Amino acid sequence: SISTSAFSGCTALTAITIPESVEIIGGGAFTDCSSLTSIDVESNNQNFASVDGVVYNKTLTTLIIYPGGKTGDFTIPDHVKKIEGGSFCQCTSLTGVILPSSVTSIGNMAFYGCPSMAFVTIGCGMKYIGDDAFEGSSSLKSISFQGLIAPTYIGEYWISGTNGGIRGHAHATSNFPAPGGSFHGLTMGTVLSAVPPDTPTLLSADPSNAQMN
Repeated sequence: SISTSAFSGCTALTAITIPESVEIIGGGAFTDCSSLTSIDVESNNQNFASVDGVVYNKTLTTLIIYPGGKTGDFTIPDHVKKIEGGSFCQCTSLTGVILPSSVTSIGNMAFYGCPSMAFVTIGCGMKYIGDDAFEGSSSLKSISFQGLIAPTYIGEYWISGTNGGIRGHAHATSNFPAPGGSFHGLTMGTVLSAVPPDTPTLLSADPSNAQMN
């Protein structure tokens, strides 16, 4: 096993290989490893797998750890159904993510402390967003919900510490509150344009991608 917070704060660590013997990886094991760009899992490991340096469960349905030193945008594969709690925690150079409609759950603190991420688009399959999911992502200005039905669970402090002008956006035909209304503390902004609800959208720090009003 790799204990909770075992390598947390190892800012000079650039790569690591997880052997086949590892059965448990504790929470926050690689948090705040700002130079870590690759976590490889030996192919004979029965519990975990890695693709391009990102750690998943063996069946590739749950994203478990995204290395904190990776830069730029990331496309979550469409076979992923769940984003594990803390999986992107303190990924300070993450600028964009594409969430496919297959993802139904975002765990607690999943995107905690991602200061470069300004927009987050939630796919149409989303049902659960955990506590502190986006807390401390100080540049986050816009959350767009592609689904017509709001997630059934929104955790506490899910947008705490985000940009003060953060706005939510949803389709006019959805069951989200109208512009100006509040969705679990998120003030709703302009409605989304007529885009098919299952179309994934780039989460980007580029303001040109935002719907801000």
